[in-house]
Parts: sequence; C-alpha cells; structure tokens
Amino acid sequence: MELDQINELEALRIAVEIEENGYEFYTKAVEKVSDIEVKALFQRLAREEKTHAARFQAIYDKYLADNPESSDEYIYDPEVSSYLRAISMSAVFPPAGEIDDVIEQVTDLYDVLDLALQAEKDSILYYSELAAHAKNPAAKSAFSTLISEERKHVIDIQRLLDMLDTDSI
Repeated sequence: MELDQINELEALRIAVEIEENGYEFYTKAVEKVSDIEVKALFQRLAREEKTHAARFQAIYDKYLADNPESSDEYIYDPEVSSYLRAISMSAVFPPAGEIDDVIEQVTDLYDVLDLALQAEKDSILYYSELAAHAKNPAAKSAFSTLISEERKHVIDIQRLLDMLDTDSI
C-alpha cells in the first residue's frame, strides 16, 4: 500500500470524526438558542453532518472490505494520523470532549452563528485540500460533494447573520 493511500484512509477516518463532532456541536447548539429559524437551521445541519459521517464511513469500510489484506493496524501511520488530527481538530469543529465547554462559553446568538460559520469555512478548506490530493475516486467524489454541501451551510449561516444584522438596525 502506498503512503498516499494510507494518508487518504487516515483522512477518511478523521473526516468521520469531524462530521460526528459537527453533529454533536449542532445538536448542543440547538439547546443554546431560542430563535426558531436558527434552531431549525441547526437541526438540519446536525442531520446533514450525521449523513456526511455515514458517507465517509461507508467509503472507508468499502475500501477495507475490498482490500482484505489491509488491517486497521497496518493502515495507520501514527505521524500522519497525528498531523491530520491536529489540523482537523484545531481548525474545524471542537473535539468531542470540548464541545460542551465551547457551547457553554457562547453568550448570544451571534457567538454561536459565528462559531458555526467559522467551522464550516474551515471544513471547506480542509476538504478542499483532501479532494485535491485524493487518489481514491470514491473519496475524491465524496470530498468534492461535501465541499458543495458545506458551502451551502456557509451561505445559510451567513444569511441568518445578515438577517439578524438587518433586524437590529
């Protein structure tokens, strides 16, 4: 197995974690906001993050099923895993163990929307990098599709921020 393939499998595994963290973030953020439109958006985004995680998990599982000589132990390069994890966890959604603390620090609707907007923008950058280097066609397609979906998330969140700004004038 080539190093590029190992990197890609690591990226898929970490993408699953990112999307699961996104699901947890939006699920907890729903409890923090009272605005009905924002609640509805966060509920939809949570469902979509869960779908994204399942998509990446399916690609990962299919690769392992199609390559029985591969094992979980063999495909993990600790340095690659640490690097990808550091980038994803510091730049996208907070890690699972920190989501409660981050949500607890949110003081108003703008804070939670800004946090969500930044996470979605960061995920676009992260997945764009992965899509540019992916060799596995299914992974490349999934990353590219997800980039489009994350862009829609950015637009939806920004629309709500703009609406709130207009309402407060």
